[in-house]
Amino acid sequence: MVKDIAEQVSEIDAHEDFKLLSRLMDLAVAARENTEKVERELDPTKLKLFLKDSLRRVSDVTGENVSDTEIDSAIGTYLLDRYDFKVPSQGINKTLAEAYVDRERIAKKYGIPIAALLTAAGIAWGAINVGGKISQTVSEHRVERRVEEAYKQKATLEGRLQNIMSSQSFAEMPSEDKSGITQSELSSKKYLDITNDFFKEFCPNGASDEAVNKSNYYLVDKQVENTSVLIESAQKEIDTAEKVISTQEKIVSTRSSLDSLITEVRNLNPGDKLRESAETLYKTGVDTLEKRDLASGASYESQLAHARDVAKKLPTLRTSLDQVYTDVKLVAVEESAREKAAKIYDSSTPLFENADVDNLERNLTELENIDQNLKLSYTIKIVTRSRVKSGIDRYYTDENGKRASGYYLIVEAVDDQGNIVPVDILNEEDGKKEKVSMWGERVPQEIYERIKRDKMDNGIIEDNVFAVKPKGYITDKVEMKDSNGQPLPNAGDITRW
Repeated sequence: MVKDIAEQVSEIDAHEDFKLLSRLMDLAVAARENTEKVERELDPTKLKLFLKDSLRRVSDVTGENVSDTEIDSAIGTYLLDRYDFKVPSQGINKTLAEAYVDRERIAKKYGIPIAALLTAAGIAWGAINVGGKISQTVSEHRVERRVEEAYKQKATLEGRLQNIMSSQSFAEMPSEDKSGITQSELSSKKYLDITNDFFKEFCPNGASDEAVNKSNYYLVDKQVENTSVLIESAQKEIDTAEKVISTQEKIVSTRSSLDSLITEVRNLNPGDKLRESAETLYKTGVDTLEKRDLASGASYESQLAHARDVAKKLPTLRTSLDQVYTDVKLVAVEESAREKAAKIYDSSTPLFENADVDNLERNLTELENIDQNLKLSYTIKIVTRSRVKSGIDRYYTDENGKRASGYYLIVEAVDDQGNIVPVDILNEEDGKKEKVSMWGERVPQEIYERIKRDKMDNGIIEDNVFAVKPKGYITDKVEMKDSNGQPLPNAGDITRW
């Protein structure tokens, strides 16, 4: 029986050995640290040496040139009032302590038994201690999170630094830019290396829950602040290096784009003027990139891309203009239509030499409109629909700039199938051409009054044809005649009233 109990106890002891030894090691380390701290605090010489060594290491990290005299002066000022008595601040702890000292007088004055008074004070003190422990636990966990976040930041920065130094852009970079990145690498590694001991002690393998405890979290909190400063300094160096790498990548990309664009232009074989312009843009762009002027290089890339687009459009425009002009010559019966089309087509030759795409496209549009109009056949009639005016009178500005009374017949173009045909009309009031379905033709007053009487007679305008436009013509042939039997002139049109 006794043997069985002994074996069970032995098993329990063996199971708890590791935990007990670990706890004893923690206590031994804490005791050693506390002993060293006490010895240092009690020995002014050791304390001054400790402070001087700490200040010297800080000055090395920050890069500040601090002399021994300045360090000694700072330590002297720090130690001058180190052991001065400071009056405790008012609070619940101070109040309870004073009450305990004065317990007999309070008990007699208020008739409270000393035992009850001590019990109440003990409860209050216990509540304070419980609250204090909760607050301490929360603070400890907060410090643990700060330490682990700092560890992750450090690991991220180390990864970014490795990517920079192993990048193809860094390998292809000019030596002067490489030296700048190398300096940033050395500085950032220096800052990060200083934090190694801190993380090794308080965040091994990225976890701080065991290394940070209630006996050291306050000290760790102070140290992690300094560590964060070092990490921020390293990040600034890495940010600077990444900007240089990014610029290098953009320069390489822009140069590649310039090479590709000029190759396209050369293969398209545009006119001399456009080719020379493209070559100049390419050469200047390359020169600016070699000077590390990315903004200007990108601008020349954009201009060269436009030159490439123009070079692509020119053959298509030439083909289109040739086709439309040939069609116009086949359809046109009216000589003025032929002359107008020939003038537009001939004016395109210097535009091709100058690579003036905008005006070439404008010429193509005008030729297409002529071609389309030549193929149309319609009759221009006075509008006679209900609730639509057949004529209006209004003032207009004549060719001499004077205001005069004008009379207009409202007309529309109708094809052989009875469909309304939109027509391009030049508005004499603003000089703008519009494609409209109805417009006003200015006529003499006698014609206006004659049409007015015709409509008022029975609501129908018998003489409703104003003009005709046969196929092969771009000019309307006015059919409506004046009192002398002569066709009316084209006096002017309006598109709004």
